[in-house]
Order: sequence, then C-alpha cells, then structure tokens
Amino acid sequence: MGSNGFVGAALSQSAAAKQGEDDRRMGTAAVQASQRTEPMPQPNPLDRLLFEHPRDVGESYFEHFAHSASYGLRVLRIAGYCFVHALIPGVFKTHASKRICQLACELDERAQEAREERCRQSGSYDPGL
Repeated sequence: MGSNGFVGAALSQSAAAKQGEDDRRMGTAAVQASQRTEPMPQPNPLDRLLFEHPRDVGESYFEHFAHSASYGLRVLRIAGYCFVHALIPGVFKTHASKRICQLACELDERAQEAREERCRQSGSYDPGL
C-alpha cells in the first residue's frame, strides 16, 4: 500500500508538472494569438465628418444641413445690417444686436435638445431631472 501511495504521489507530481507546462504553453499561445489579431477597424472618415454629428443630435444629414444653412444665411443678413450701420450710423442702431441675441437663444435651445437626444440615445435620459 505504501508503494502505491508513493507511485500515486509521483504520478500526481508528474501530472501537475505536465499541467503546469501545458498552462505555460497555452498562456504563450494565448499571448501570441492576441498579438496576431487584426487591429480594430477605424471609423470611416467621411462618416465621421458628414454623418456622426447630425446622428448625435438626432437629425439626418439634410435636416442638419437645412438648419445650419438657415443660421448661416441669418448671420449674413445680420452682417449686412452691421455694414449698413457702419456706413450710416443712424440706421439699424440695435437691429443687429437684437438679432444676434435671438439667434444665440435659438442655438442654445437647439444645443439643449441635442444634449437631451444624446442622453436618450445613451439610455441615461431622465425627464424628471
């Protein structure tokens, strides 16, 4: 019985050594496999430049284009008032500044809507807050 116990212990030690060697080999293989993996695909630059921001604010590309272009045209009109006022100081005395304030308020409201849309998309939107 004593010899069986000795043989059994020797076999257990041998099995443990073999298992340890297998584990080391598997660990090395796992590291090598992780080094062979393909790099993460980079997002398409055109998608990032053209579509990511409109998507973030809950609009299509064309909806975002329409809003942005309308603000741009309004800013150009305000610039016209400023130039006319520069030439003839008695006209459009407060027109440009009032329009700029109105535009700033509208843009702030749209920014708030965009923040809420991003929160809704991420699942962290709480209308009670």
